[in-house]
Amino acid sequence: MRPTRSAKLFSFLWIFICTGSLVFFLRAFPALHFPGIQFSSFGLKTAVARLVVQNYVPGICQSAKDDRQNTVSLSLASLCFSQWQPLMDYAAQLQVIVPSAESAFSDSLLADGTEKEQEGATSGSDLLSEGNSVQPEKDGAQASGPNEEPTAAGEDVPTAGEDALTAGSGAAVPPSGVSYSAAQLSDFSFLLNTFFTLDPTTVIDESLLNAEALLAKDLRLQEDNSQPQILIYHTHSQEEFADSTPGDPATSIIGVGDYLTKLLTEQYGYNVIHDREIYDMINGVLDRNKAYSLALEDVSRILEENPSVQIVIDLHRDGINGNKMTTMVNGKETAKFMFFNGLSRTAKNGEISYLYNPYIQDNLAFSLQMQLKAALYYPDVTRPIYLKCYRYNLHLRPRSLLVEAGSQKNTFQEELNAMDVLADILNKVLKGES
Repeated sequence: MRPTRSAKLFSFLWIFICTGSLVFFLRAFPALHFPGIQFSSFGLKTAVARLVVQNYVPGICQSAKDDRQNTVSLSLASLCFSQWQPLMDYAAQLQVIVPSAESAFSDSLLADGTEKEQEGATSGSDLLSEGNSVQPEKDGAQASGPNEEPTAAGEDVPTAGEDALTAGSGAAVPPSGVSYSAAQLSDFSFLLNTFFTLDPTTVIDESLLNAEALLAKDLRLQEDNSQPQILIYHTHSQEEFADSTPGDPATSIIGVGDYLTKLLTEQYGYNVIHDREIYDMINGVLDRNKAYSLALEDVSRILEENPSVQIVIDLHRDGINGNKMTTMVNGKETAKFMFFNGLSRTAKNGEISYLYNPYIQDNLAFSLQMQLKAALYYPDVTRPIYLKCYRYNLHLRPRSLLVEAGSQKNTFQEELNAMDVLADILNKVLKGES
C-alpha cells in the first residue's frame, strides 16, 4: 500500500523533530561540564540556560535589537544571525549576568579612587576647525551619532572590534538594578560587547579603556552653586521630534534642554547655563557642515567667561531607521538615550593630531560611570555608548558629555521623561551617591 500524503508529512515532521532535538542536546552537552552542575533534570535546564545566556545574550547587537523590538517575530529574529556576536571564546569563563537586590555591588566594582581631574581650559593647539567637508546629518542613519567633523584624507575604514568600557561608583543595588562583577568589568571583550558600540571608523585598546583607571576617576562636583557649574548647549539646535511644532524651539531639542536646565537648577540645586544659540543654520538654511566649529567658538567664549563651569553637556537627539526606542520608567514611556564619545583617532591612520583631546579618558570615565549608574537605577533606559573617530568638542572640559536623547521618532513628552532620568543619574554621579 502506498503511503498517504499525510503519512509522508508526519514522517518528515518526526525526522525534523528528532534531528533538531539531537542537535540541541549536542550543543547543550558541553554546558554539563560546568562546575557544580549535576546531571539531572534541573541540572540540565540550568546548564542549557547558562550556555544560552553566556554565549549569546551579552553579544547581541543592541541597535539591531532596538530596531527589531515589537516588530519582528522570534523565528525571524533568529534568522538575523549575522547581527549577533557569539562570545564562544571566553563565555565559559564568565558569570551569568543577573539582577541583584543585594548591597554587594560595592564589592563587585573596582574601588573608587581619588584621582582629581584638571579643570583646565582647552589646549592652545586644539582650536582648529572641526566641521569641514561633511554631509549633513541624515535621519536614516543607524544610531550613528554626530557626523559633522572632517574625514581624514584617503581614509578607508576597515572594521575594528577592539575595546570596551566600565564604570560606576560603588553603590548599593536597587531592586531593579543590574550588578556586574569585578571579573566581568575587567574582561576587555565582555566590556566591549556589553557597554559599547565601536564605529568601524575608529579603534580602541585596553590602554585607553581600562576598568581600574576609569573607575578610579573621581567625578564628584564641589557643592558650591554660587557660580555657574554646568553648561548645556546644542550643536544641532534644529533637531525636532515626531510631534514638534515646526520652527518652534520650545518643542525642539532646545526645549528639552530648557527642561533639563530646570530640573538641574530647581530640583537638584545646580547653577546651570543653557546656551540656546543656533549653530546649524546659515542664512536661514539648515547647514551642519560647520556646526561643531561654530559651536566651539561660542562655547569656548562662554567657558572663558565662566571658568567655574566644570560640566559641559552637548544635548542632541539621534536620527535612526526603524521604530522609536522607548522604555517604561515609573509608568511613563521614556525615550532611550545614548552617550557618545569621540576618540580622535581613525582605524586607518591612528591619532588625529589636529583634533587633539587631552581628556579622552576623562570623557570616557564620565560616560561609563553614567552608563553603569543608569544600569543600577534605570535598567534598559540607555543604549550602548557609541565610540567614533573624531572629537566633537569634548576636549573643552574633562567632564564633557555628548548625549543622544531619543530620536526623530520619539514624542516631545517622551524626551522630557528621559530628562528626568538623565538629571537623576547625573546628580548621583556628581555627588558620588550610591
